[in-house]
Amino acid sequence: MRPCSDFGDKSCRLRDARQTAELFCQAMAQLPSTIALVRLHASETLDDYQKMQRANPSVRSLGNFLCTLGEALAAVDVVLVESSGFGNDAVLKGECSVVPRTDDPDHPSGRELVREAGCLAASSVAQLGETIDEILRSAGLRAQVSAKADAYASRFCAVYAENAAQRIADAVLIRASSRAAPTTCRAFGSWI
Repeated sequence: MRPCSDFGDKSCRLRDARQTAELFCQAMAQLPSTIALVRLHASETLDDYQKMQRANPSVRSLGNFLCTLGEALAAVDVVLVESSGFGNDAVLKGECSVVPRTDDPDHPSGRELVREAGCLAASSVAQLGETIDEILRSAGLRAQVSAKADAYASRFCAVYAENAAQRIADAVLIRASSRAAPTTCRAFGSWI
């Protein structure tokens, strides 16, 4: 089985991402027969993770540019995501996801994935390892998580349906037509 973690987005501090990667490595040490992968954010380099890689040779680091998001998701069975659009992508592609630190106010998207999409949460290294192991071993748990994720995906995609761009453009035009002529913002010299 192949758990994967993807850490960070532009709102997630890199220090936090590396700390979470270290927690993931510690959790994966509990599952020595499991292949683990850390997929880096596009703004990170493999050099950022050299020390972690040397200390945890069973966990592979993968540069973001080495495969597409779809390829990464197709290669794994469980995704650990903290605060990233990768979590939504994983849910929409049917991957079981685990979210650490759901009580952290800096990571609201993780809380939403747990609350709305049925993703599992882990608040400690031990719990993270146990949760990943349970997902990998239990078809029943995967089915339960998948059903919740499917319901979330149908609600999520309804907002972004095929005609969403047209609805957005229509709303912008309606709002723009109801406003007075544009004014200049003195501080930036741009139209508002």
